[in-house]
Amino acid sequence: MAGNFYKGVKPPTGLLRQLKLHSPFATSRARILLSIWALVTLGVLAGILVSDLIRVEAELDALGDSYLQHVSDRALISETAIEGFAAFIDSMEEFDHAKAKAYARKLLERYPFLYMFEVVKRVSDADRAAVEANLADEYPGFYIKRFSYESDRAWRPAEQSPFYYPLVFQEPLLKGENLIGLDIYSSDFLKLAMATSFERGEPVATQPFELAEGGRGYVVHRSVNYIAEHPPSAFEADTYVLLAVKSDQLFSSLTTGSTRVGVRLFHRDFDGDPGIVLSIQAASAASVEQLFFPRFEKILKLDLHSQPFDLKMMWQFGWGDLSLPLMLSVLSGSLVMFLGVRAYAQQYIRSELTELEKEGTLYELANYDPLTALANRNRLTDFLESALARAQRHKHQCFILFIDLDGFKDINDTHGHATGDQVLVEVAQRLSRELRDDELLARYGGDEFIWVTAGVEGASTLEPLIKRLKAKFGKPVCVRNTELEVAVSIGWAIYPDDGKNISALFDAADKSMYRD
Repeated sequence: MAGNFYKGVKPPTGLLRQLKLHSPFATSRARILLSIWALVTLGVLAGILVSDLIRVEAELDALGDSYLQHVSDRALISETAIEGFAAFIDSMEEFDHAKAKAYARKLLERYPFLYMFEVVKRVSDADRAAVEANLADEYPGFYIKRFSYESDRAWRPAEQSPFYYPLVFQEPLLKGENLIGLDIYSSDFLKLAMATSFERGEPVATQPFELAEGGRGYVVHRSVNYIAEHPPSAFEADTYVLLAVKSDQLFSSLTTGSTRVGVRLFHRDFDGDPGIVLSIQAASAASVEQLFFPRFEKILKLDLHSQPFDLKMMWQFGWGDLSLPLMLSVLSGSLVMFLGVRAYAQQYIRSELTELEKEGTLYELANYDPLTALANRNRLTDFLESALARAQRHKHQCFILFIDLDGFKDINDTHGHATGDQVLVEVAQRLSRELRDDELLARYGGDEFIWVTAGVEGASTLEPLIKRLKAKFGKPVCVRNTELEVAVSIGWAIYPDDGKNISALFDAADKSMYRD
Protein backbone atom coordinates (compact mmCIF):
# COMPACT_ATOMS: atom_id res chain seq x y z
CA MET A 1 0.00 0.00 0.00
CA ALA A 2 1.27 3.43 -0.90
CA GLY A 3 1.67 4.79 2.59
CA ASN A 4 3.35 7.96 1.35
CA PHE A 5 0.06 9.34 0.10
CA TYR A 6 -2.32 8.99 3.05
CA LYS A 7 -3.15 11.47 5.77
CA GLY A 8 -2.82 8.77 8.47
CA VAL A 9 0.92 8.75 7.81
CA LYS A 10 1.59 12.31 6.81
CA PRO A 11 2.80 14.19 8.75
CA PRO A 12 4.84 11.47 10.57
CA THR A 13 3.51 10.39 13.94
CA GLY A 14 5.53 9.94 17.14
CA LEU A 15 7.09 12.72 19.21
CA LEU A 16 10.72 11.95 18.44
CA ARG A 17 10.07 11.41 14.74
CA GLN A 18 8.08 14.62 14.51
CA LEU A 19 10.78 16.59 16.30
CA LYS A 20 13.48 15.01 14.17
CA LEU A 21 11.79 15.50 10.81
CA HIS A 22 9.85 18.71 11.33
CA SER A 23 11.96 20.56 13.88
CA PRO A 24 15.58 19.35 13.67
CA PHE A 25 16.74 22.17 15.92
CA ALA A 26 14.64 20.83 18.78
CA THR A 27 16.69 17.69 19.32
CA SER A 28 19.98 19.47 18.65
CA ARG A 29 19.09 22.17 21.15
CA ALA A 30 18.24 19.51 23.73
CA ARG A 31 21.56 17.79 23.07
CA ILE A 32 23.41 21.09 23.43
CA LEU A 33 21.71 21.81 26.76
CA LEU A 34 22.48 18.32 28.07
CA SER A 35 26.07 18.62 26.84
CA ILE A 36 26.47 21.96 28.62
CA TRP A 37 25.00 20.45 31.79
CA ALA A 38 27.33 17.45 31.65
CA LEU A 39 30.40 19.58 30.88
CA VAL A 40 29.65 22.05 33.67
CA THR A 41 29.10 19.24 36.18
CA LEU A 42 32.22 17.32 35.15
CA GLY A 43 34.23 20.53 34.99
CA VAL A 44 33.29 21.56 38.53
CA LEU A 45 33.95 18.04 39.88
CA ALA A 46 37.29 17.94 38.04
CA GLY A 47 38.15 21.34 39.51
CA ILE A 48 37.38 20.07 43.03
CA LEU A 49 39.49 16.96 42.40
CA VAL A 50 42.43 19.03 41.13
CA SER A 51 42.08 21.33 44.13
CA ASP A 52 42.13 18.31 46.46
CA LEU A 53 45.22 16.93 44.73
CA ILE A 54 47.00 20.28 45.07
CA ARG A 55 45.92 20.52 48.71
CA VAL A 56 47.21 17.03 49.55
CA GLU A 57 50.50 17.68 47.79
CA ALA A 58 50.87 20.96 49.70
CA GLU A 59 50.05 19.18 52.98
CA LEU A 60 52.67 16.54 52.19
CA ASP A 61 55.22 19.29 51.50
CA ALA A 62 54.39 21.02 54.77
CA LEU A 63 54.44 17.76 56.70
CA GLY A 64 57.74 16.80 55.05
CA ASP A 65 59.31 20.11 56.04
CA SER A 66 58.01 19.67 59.59
CA TYR A 67 59.34 16.10 59.83
CA LEU A 68 62.69 17.07 58.35
CA GLN A 69 63.01 19.87 60.88
CA HIS A 70 62.23 17.41 63.66
CA VAL A 71 64.79 14.90 62.39
CA SER A 72 67.37 17.64 61.90
CA ASP A 73 66.82 19.06 65.40
CA ARG A 74 67.01 15.66 67.09
CA ALA A 75 70.04 14.53 65.07
CA LEU A 76 71.84 17.80 65.82
CA ILE A 77 71.06 17.45 69.54
CA SER A 78 72.43 13.91 69.54
CA GLU A 79 75.60 15.13 67.77
CA THR A 80 76.01 18.01 70.21
CA ALA A 81 75.40 15.71 73.17
CA ILE A 82 78.05 13.20 72.15
CA GLU A 83 80.53 15.98 71.39
CA GLY A 84 79.95 17.35 74.89
CA PHE A 85 80.22 13.91 76.47
CA ALA A 86 83.46 13.18 74.56
CA ALA A 87 84.96 16.48 75.69
CA PHE A 88 83.93 15.72 79.27
CA ILE A 89 85.53 12.26 79.17
CA ASP A 90 88.67 13.67 77.61
CA SER A 91 88.94 16.24 80.41
CA MET A 92 89.39 13.47 82.99
CA GLU A 93 92.98 12.61 83.86
CA GLU A 94 91.69 9.20 84.90
CA PHE A 95 88.32 7.80 83.93
CA ASP A 96 85.80 8.22 86.77
CA HIS A 97 82.65 6.12 86.51
CA ALA A 98 80.71 8.22 89.02
CA LYS A 99 81.42 11.52 87.28
CA ALA A 100 80.68 10.01 83.84
CA LYS A 101 77.39 8.65 85.18
CA ALA A 102 76.39 11.99 86.68
CA TYR A 103 77.16 13.86 83.46
CA ALA A 104 75.32 11.29 81.30
CA ARG A 105 72.25 11.43 83.54
CA LYS A 106 72.09 15.22 83.24
CA LEU A 107 72.12 14.91 79.47
CA LEU A 108 69.45 12.21 79.52
CA GLU A 109 67.26 14.27 81.85
CA ARG A 110 67.61 17.28 79.59
CA TYR A 111 67.07 15.25 76.43
CA PRO A 112 64.89 12.26 77.41
CA PHE A 113 64.64 11.11 73.80
CA LEU A 114 68.35 10.15 73.89
CA TYR A 115 68.78 6.48 74.75
CA MET A 116 72.20 5.49 76.14
CA PHE A 117 75.74 6.86 76.62
CA GLU A 118 78.65 4.43 76.47
CA VAL A 119 82.45 4.55 76.82
CA VAL A 120 84.84 2.18 75.01
CA LYS A 121 88.45 1.61 76.18
CA ARG A 122 91.25 -0.15 74.32
CA VAL A 123 92.40 -3.29 76.19
CA SER A 124 95.38 -5.37 75.12
CA ASP A 125 95.12 -9.13 75.33
CA ALA A 126 97.83 -9.10 78.02
CA ASP A 127 95.71 -6.80 80.20
CA ARG A 128 92.37 -8.56 79.56
CA ALA A 129 92.26 -10.60 82.78
CA ALA A 130 93.29 -7.67 84.96
CA VAL A 131 90.74 -5.32 83.36
CA GLU A 132 87.94 -7.89 83.72
CA ALA A 133 88.82 -8.37 87.40
CA ASN A 134 89.07 -4.64 88.05
CA LEU A 135 85.72 -3.77 86.35
CA ALA A 136 83.95 -6.64 88.08
CA ASP A 137 83.96 -4.42 91.20
CA GLU A 138 81.93 -1.78 89.30
CA TYR A 139 79.88 -4.19 87.20
CA PRO A 140 79.58 -7.63 88.86
CA GLY A 141 80.20 -10.48 86.43
CA PHE A 142 81.96 -8.23 83.95
CA TYR A 143 83.78 -9.98 81.11
CA ILE A 144 84.73 -9.01 77.57
CA LYS A 145 82.15 -10.50 75.22
CA ARG A 146 80.72 -10.31 71.77
CA PHE A 147 77.19 -10.36 70.36
CA SER A 148 76.21 -12.08 67.10
CA TYR A 149 74.04 -9.35 65.58
CA GLU A 150 73.74 -10.99 62.18
CA SER A 151 73.18 -14.66 63.14
CA ASP A 152 71.66 -16.16 66.29
CA ARG A 153 71.84 -12.90 68.30
CA ALA A 154 73.52 -14.55 71.28
CA TRP A 155 76.17 -13.41 73.78
CA ARG A 156 79.50 -15.22 73.83
CA PRO A 157 82.97 -14.56 75.34
CA ALA A 158 85.17 -12.52 72.97
CA GLU A 159 87.59 -14.63 70.96
CA GLN A 160 91.28 -14.09 71.70
CA SER A 161 92.69 -11.06 69.88
CA PRO A 162 95.77 -8.79 70.22
CA PHE A 163 93.44 -6.10 71.60
CA TYR A 164 89.79 -5.41 72.39
CA TYR A 165 87.50 -2.39 72.60
CA PRO A 166 84.99 -3.35 75.29
CA LEU A 167 82.25 -1.11 76.69
CA VAL A 168 83.49 -0.08 80.14
CA PHE A 169 80.68 2.35 80.87
CA GLN A 170 76.93 2.34 80.15
CA GLU A 171 74.25 4.74 81.30
CA PRO A 172 71.54 3.84 81.92
CA LEU A 173 71.94 0.23 82.96
CA LEU A 174 69.20 -2.12 81.82
CA LYS A 175 67.38 -4.89 83.59
CA GLY A 176 68.76 -8.29 82.66
CA GLU A 177 71.69 -8.61 80.23
CA ASN A 178 73.59 -5.33 79.78
CA LEU A 179 75.96 -4.23 77.07
CA ILE A 180 78.89 -3.74 79.50
CA GLY A 181 81.87 -5.71 78.21
CA LEU A 182 80.68 -5.78 74.55
CA ASP A 183 83.76 -5.78 72.33
CA ILE A 184 83.03 -3.18 69.63
CA TYR A 185 85.97 -4.51 67.62
CA SER A 186 84.23 -7.90 67.28
CA SER A 187 81.42 -6.40 65.14
CA ASP A 188 82.30 -5.39 61.60
CA PHE A 189 79.78 -2.54 61.27
CA LEU A 190 80.57 -1.13 64.72
CA LYS A 191 84.29 -1.34 64.01
CA LEU A 192 83.78 0.46 60.67
CA ALA A 193 81.99 3.39 62.33
CA MET A 194 84.70 3.58 65.00
CA ALA A 195 87.45 3.80 62.37
CA THR A 196 85.50 6.34 60.27
CA SER A 197 84.88 8.49 63.31
CA PHE A 198 88.61 8.54 64.07
CA GLU A 199 89.57 9.36 60.49
CA ARG A 200 87.06 12.21 60.15
CA GLY A 201 87.54 13.56 63.62
CA GLU A 202 83.79 13.89 64.07
CA PRO A 203 80.79 11.80 65.19
CA VAL A 204 79.76 9.03 62.79
CA ALA A 205 76.55 6.98 62.85
CA THR A 206 76.72 3.24 62.29
CA GLN A 207 74.58 1.31 59.85
CA PRO A 208 71.07 0.99 61.36
CA PHE A 209 70.53 -2.39 63.04
CA GLU A 210 68.40 -4.28 65.54
CA LEU A 211 69.80 -3.39 68.96
CA ALA A 212 70.92 -6.23 71.23
CA GLU A 213 68.30 -5.19 73.78
CA GLY A 214 65.61 -4.94 71.06
CA GLY A 215 64.31 -2.20 68.76
CA ARG A 216 65.69 -0.56 65.66
CA GLY A 217 68.43 2.01 66.08
CA TYR A 218 72.03 3.00 65.47
CA VAL A 219 75.09 4.10 67.43
CA VAL A 220 76.97 7.40 67.03
CA HIS A 221 80.75 7.00 67.56
CA ARG A 222 83.20 9.71 68.59
CA SER A 223 86.97 9.36 69.05
CA VAL A 224 88.10 11.05 72.27
CA ASN A 225 91.79 10.97 71.37
CA TYR A 226 91.29 13.05 68.26
CA ILE A 227 89.88 15.86 70.38
CA ALA A 228 93.15 15.99 72.33
CA GLU A 229 95.02 16.50 69.02
CA HIS A 230 97.41 13.59 69.48
CA PRO A 231 95.78 11.07 67.14
CA PRO A 232 97.41 7.69 66.76
CA SER A 233 95.89 5.25 64.24
CA ALA A 234 92.23 4.37 64.66
CA PHE A 235 92.86 1.13 66.52
CA GLU A 236 95.61 2.54 68.68
CA ALA A 237 93.31 5.22 70.07
CA ASP A 238 92.62 4.74 73.73
CA THR A 239 89.03 5.89 74.16
CA TYR A 240 85.79 6.26 72.20
CA VAL A 241 82.43 7.46 73.40
CA LEU A 242 79.18 6.13 71.95
CA LEU A 243 75.61 7.35 71.91
CA ALA A 244 73.12 4.58 71.30
CA VAL A 245 69.91 5.73 69.65
CA LYS A 246 66.50 4.06 69.46
CA SER A 247 64.92 5.30 66.25
CA ASP A 248 61.30 5.48 67.40
CA GLN A 249 62.39 7.23 70.62
CA LEU A 250 64.68 9.80 69.01
CA PHE A 251 62.33 10.60 66.12
CA SER A 252 59.06 10.28 68.04
CA SER A 253 57.11 12.85 65.99
CA LEU A 254 57.40 10.60 62.94
CA THR A 255 55.51 7.83 64.74
CA THR A 256 52.53 9.97 65.73
CA GLY A 257 51.69 11.60 62.40
CA SER A 258 48.86 10.99 59.95
CA THR A 259 48.07 7.37 59.20
CA ARG A 260 47.62 8.42 55.57
CA VAL A 261 51.35 9.08 55.30
CA GLY A 262 54.07 6.47 55.07
CA VAL A 263 57.50 7.51 56.37
CA ARG A 264 60.89 5.99 55.76
CA LEU A 265 64.08 7.41 57.26
CA PHE A 266 67.21 5.77 55.94
CA HIS A 267 70.98 6.15 56.04
CA ARG A 268 72.01 7.13 52.54
CA ASP A 269 75.39 5.35 52.81
CA PHE A 270 73.62 1.97 52.98
CA ASP A 271 71.34 0.68 50.24
CA GLY A 272 68.07 -1.17 50.74
CA ASP A 273 66.77 -2.56 54.03
CA PRO A 274 70.14 -2.33 55.86
CA GLY A 275 69.93 1.45 55.59
CA ILE A 276 66.47 1.81 57.13
CA VAL A 277 66.58 3.82 60.34
CA LEU A 278 62.81 4.00 60.81
CA SER A 279 59.92 2.77 58.68
CA ILE A 280 56.28 3.65 59.33
CA GLN A 281 53.69 2.13 57.04
CA ALA A 282 50.67 4.16 56.02
CA ALA A 283 47.18 2.73 56.46
CA SER A 284 46.56 0.25 53.67
CA ALA A 285 44.88 1.75 50.60
CA ALA A 286 42.18 -0.05 48.62
CA SER A 287 43.16 -1.43 45.24
CA VAL A 288 40.66 0.94 43.59
CA GLU A 289 42.40 3.91 45.21
CA GLN A 290 45.79 2.68 44.01
CA LEU A 291 44.40 2.16 40.50
CA PHE A 292 42.64 5.49 39.99
CA PHE A 293 44.39 7.94 42.32
CA PRO A 294 48.02 9.15 42.32
CA ARG A 295 50.64 8.39 44.94
CA PHE A 296 52.65 11.37 46.08
CA GLU A 297 56.27 10.87 47.14
CA LYS A 298 58.77 13.33 48.55
CA ILE A 299 62.42 12.74 49.47
CA LEU A 300 64.21 15.21 51.73
CA LYS A 301 67.89 15.16 52.67
CA LEU A 302 69.40 15.84 56.07
CA ASP A 303 72.65 17.76 55.64
CA LEU A 304 74.46 16.49 58.74
CA HIS A 305 77.76 14.62 58.29
CA SER A 306 77.37 12.55 61.42
CA GLN A 307 73.94 11.26 60.39
CA PRO A 308 73.51 11.51 56.61
CA PHE A 309 69.85 10.56 56.47
CA ASP A 310 67.21 10.80 53.76
CA LEU A 311 63.55 11.19 54.67
CA LYS A 312 61.03 9.69 52.25
CA MET A 313 57.36 10.66 52.57
CA MET A 314 54.61 8.71 50.79
CA TRP A 315 50.92 9.62 50.55
CA GLN A 316 48.47 7.49 48.57
CA PHE A 317 45.60 9.75 47.59
CA GLY A 318 42.29 8.11 48.48
CA TRP A 319 38.58 8.58 49.07
CA GLY A 320 39.23 10.17 52.46
CA ASP A 321 41.17 12.99 50.77
CA LEU A 322 38.27 14.00 48.53
CA SER A 323 36.04 16.94 49.45
CA LEU A 324 33.00 14.65 49.40
CA PRO A 325 30.54 17.09 51.05
CA LEU A 326 31.41 19.72 48.45
CA MET A 327 31.15 17.17 45.64
CA LEU A 328 27.76 16.05 46.93
CA SER A 329 26.64 19.68 46.99
CA VAL A 330 27.78 20.09 43.40
CA LEU A 331 25.96 16.91 42.35
CA SER A 332 22.81 18.10 44.13
CA GLY A 333 23.03 21.42 42.35
CA SER A 334 23.71 19.60 39.10
CA LEU A 335 20.61 17.46 39.61
CA VAL A 336 18.52 20.58 40.15
CA MET A 337 20.05 22.03 36.98
CA PHE A 338 19.28 18.81 35.08
CA LEU A 339 15.67 18.82 36.25
CA GLY A 340 15.40 22.45 35.13
CA VAL A 341 16.85 21.62 31.71
CA ARG A 342 14.54 18.62 31.48
CA ALA A 343 11.49 20.72 32.37
CA TYR A 344 12.51 23.31 29.80
CA ALA A 345 13.02 20.60 27.19
CA GLN A 346 9.62 19.06 27.93
CA GLN A 347 7.91 22.43 27.68
CA TYR A 348 9.77 23.17 24.49
CA ILE A 349 8.84 19.79 23.00
CA ARG A 350 5.18 20.24 23.96
CA SER A 351 5.21 23.62 22.27
CA GLU A 352 6.85 22.15 19.19
CA LEU A 353 4.38 19.27 19.15
CA THR A 354 1.45 21.65 19.35
CA GLU A 355 2.82 23.55 16.37
CA LEU A 356 3.37 20.29 14.51
CA GLU A 357 -0.18 19.18 15.24
CA LYS A 358 -1.46 22.47 13.91
CA GLU A 359 0.71 22.11 10.82
CA GLY A 360 -0.43 18.50 10.43
CA THR A 361 -4.10 19.44 10.66
CA LEU A 362 -3.67 22.14 8.04
CA TYR A 363 -1.70 19.77 5.86
CA GLU A 364 -4.45 17.15 6.04
CA LEU A 365 -7.19 19.64 5.32
CA ALA A 366 -5.27 20.96 2.34
CA ASN A 367 -4.19 17.62 0.86
CA TYR A 368 -6.54 14.83 1.95
CA ASP A 369 -10.20 14.00 1.61
CA PRO A 370 -11.70 13.97 5.13
CA LEU A 371 -14.17 11.16 4.32
CA THR A 372 -12.03 8.55 2.55
CA ALA A 373 -8.56 9.67 3.73
CA LEU A 374 -7.46 9.61 0.08
CA ALA A 375 -5.55 12.41 -1.58
CA ASN A 376 -7.69 15.32 -2.75
CA ARG A 377 -7.34 17.48 -5.84
CA ASN A 378 -4.45 19.54 -4.42
CA ARG A 379 -2.43 16.48 -3.55
CA LEU A 380 -3.35 14.90 -6.92
CA THR A 381 -2.13 17.96 -8.80
CA ASP A 382 1.18 18.06 -6.88
CA PHE A 383 1.76 14.36 -7.49
CA LEU A 384 0.89 14.53 -11.19
CA GLU A 385 3.16 17.52 -11.81
CA SER A 386 6.10 15.67 -10.26
CA ALA A 387 5.23 12.38 -11.99
CA LEU A 388 4.92 13.97 -15.45
CA ALA A 389 8.20 15.87 -14.97
CA ARG A 390 10.01 12.66 -14.10
CA ALA A 391 8.37 10.78 -16.97
CA GLN A 392 9.42 13.47 -19.43
CA ARG A 393 12.95 13.47 -18.05
CA HIS A 394 13.33 9.68 -18.16
CA LYS A 395 11.20 9.03 -21.31
CA HIS A 396 8.65 6.98 -19.37
CA GLN A 397 4.87 6.73 -19.55
CA CYS A 398 2.17 7.44 -16.98
CA PHE A 399 -1.37 5.96 -16.67
CA ILE A 400 -4.29 8.11 -15.52
CA LEU A 401 -7.48 6.21 -14.73
CA PHE A 402 -10.85 7.88 -14.15
CA ILE A 403 -13.01 5.66 -11.94
CA ASP A 404 -16.73 6.39 -11.59
CA LEU A 405 -19.30 4.49 -9.49
CA ASP A 406 -22.29 3.25 -11.51
CA GLY A 407 -25.64 3.87 -9.86
CA PHE A 408 -24.27 5.79 -6.90
CA LYS A 409 -27.05 8.43 -7.17
CA ASP A 410 -29.70 5.75 -6.70
CA ILE A 411 -27.93 4.50 -3.57
CA ASN A 412 -27.95 8.00 -2.11
CA ASP A 413 -31.57 8.59 -3.00
CA THR A 414 -32.76 5.22 -1.74
CA HIS A 415 -30.61 4.61 1.35
CA GLY A 416 -29.50 8.10 2.33
CA HIS A 417 -26.29 10.06 2.23
CA ALA A 418 -24.86 8.32 5.33
CA THR A 419 -25.04 4.98 3.54
CA GLY A 420 -23.59 6.60 0.44
CA ASP A 421 -20.65 7.85 2.47
CA GLN A 422 -19.99 4.36 3.82
CA VAL A 423 -20.05 3.01 0.26
CA LEU A 424 -17.46 5.61 -0.79
CA VAL A 425 -15.21 4.63 2.14
CA GLU A 426 -15.48 0.93 1.24
CA VAL A 427 -14.73 1.67 -2.42
CA ALA A 428 -11.66 3.71 -1.41
CA GLN A 429 -10.40 0.87 0.80
CA ARG A 430 -10.90 -1.80 -1.91
CA LEU A 431 -9.09 0.23 -4.54
CA SER A 432 -6.30 1.22 -2.13
CA ARG A 433 -5.35 -2.42 -1.59
CA GLU A 434 -4.00 -2.49 -5.15
CA LEU A 435 -1.82 0.59 -4.77
CA ARG A 436 1.98 0.39 -5.14
CA ASP A 437 4.57 2.86 -3.91
CA ASP A 438 4.72 4.68 -7.25
CA GLU A 439 0.93 5.04 -7.57
CA LEU A 440 -1.64 7.46 -6.19
CA LEU A 441 -5.39 7.15 -5.63
CA ALA A 442 -7.32 10.38 -5.16
CA ARG A 443 -10.97 11.27 -4.66
CA TYR A 444 -11.65 13.78 -7.38
CA GLY A 445 -15.15 14.67 -6.26
CA GLY A 446 -18.52 13.02 -5.50
CA ASP A 447 -18.24 9.42 -6.67
CA GLU A 448 -15.23 10.03 -8.92
CA PHE A 449 -11.74 8.68 -8.20
CA ILE A 450 -8.50 9.13 -10.14
CA TRP A 451 -5.73 6.55 -10.22
CA VAL A 452 -2.21 7.53 -11.28
CA THR A 453 0.55 5.04 -12.13
CA ALA A 454 3.90 6.74 -12.72
CA GLY A 455 7.12 5.59 -14.31
CA VAL A 456 5.93 2.76 -16.62
CA GLU A 457 7.78 1.80 -19.78
CA GLY A 458 4.92 0.36 -21.81
CA ALA A 459 1.12 0.13 -22.02
CA SER A 460 1.06 -3.66 -21.60
CA THR A 461 0.26 -3.44 -17.89
CA LEU A 462 -2.73 -1.10 -18.33
CA GLU A 463 -5.38 -3.67 -19.28
CA PRO A 464 -4.45 -6.10 -16.47
CA LEU A 465 -4.60 -3.22 -14.00
CA ILE A 466 -8.08 -2.22 -15.11
CA LYS A 467 -9.29 -5.81 -14.84
CA ARG A 468 -7.89 -6.11 -11.28
CA LEU A 469 -9.62 -2.93 -10.20
CA LYS A 470 -12.99 -3.94 -11.64
CA ALA A 471 -12.63 -7.36 -10.07
CA LYS A 472 -12.59 -5.68 -6.66
CA PHE A 473 -16.32 -5.08 -7.05
CA GLY A 474 -17.37 -8.61 -7.82
CA LYS A 475 -18.89 -8.79 -4.34
CA PRO A 476 -21.57 -6.40 -3.07
CA VAL A 477 -20.82 -3.70 -0.52
CA CYS A 478 -22.44 -4.39 2.87
CA VAL A 479 -23.66 -1.38 4.83
CA ARG A 480 -25.80 -1.80 7.96
CA ASN A 481 -26.66 -5.39 7.01
CA THR A 482 -27.70 -4.26 3.55
CA GLU A 483 -25.90 -5.63 0.52
CA LEU A 484 -25.50 -3.09 -2.26
CA GLU A 485 -24.33 -3.96 -5.74
CA VAL A 486 -21.59 -1.53 -6.83
CA ALA A 487 -19.90 -1.44 -10.22
CA VAL A 488 -17.34 0.97 -11.66
CA SER A 489 -16.64 2.49 -15.04
CA ILE A 490 -12.99 3.18 -15.83
CA GLY A 491 -11.56 5.51 -18.42
CA TRP A 492 -7.89 5.97 -19.05
CA ALA A 493 -5.25 8.15 -20.65
CA ILE A 494 -1.57 7.48 -21.31
CA TYR A 495 1.15 10.10 -21.07
CA PRO A 496 2.45 11.29 -23.51
CA ASP A 497 0.31 9.48 -26.11
CA ASP A 498 -3.02 11.02 -25.03
CA GLY A 499 -1.71 14.32 -23.72
CA LYS A 500 1.33 16.07 -22.37
CA ASN A 501 -0.28 18.04 -19.56
CA ILE A 502 -2.74 17.38 -16.80
CA SER A 503 -5.72 19.01 -18.48
CA ALA A 504 -5.28 17.10 -21.74
CA LEU A 505 -4.84 13.81 -19.94
CA PHE A 506 -7.93 14.38 -17.78
CA ASP A 507 -10.02 15.16 -20.86
CA ALA A 508 -8.78 12.04 -22.63
CA ALA A 509 -9.45 9.84 -19.60
CA ASP A 510 -12.92 11.32 -19.09
CA LYS A 511 -13.90 10.66 -22.71
CA SER A 512 -12.49 7.15 -22.49
CA MET A 513 -14.64 6.44 -19.40
CA TYR A 514 -17.83 7.08 -21.28
CA ARG A 515 -16.73 4.48 -23.85
CA ASP A 516 -16.21 1.85 -21.11
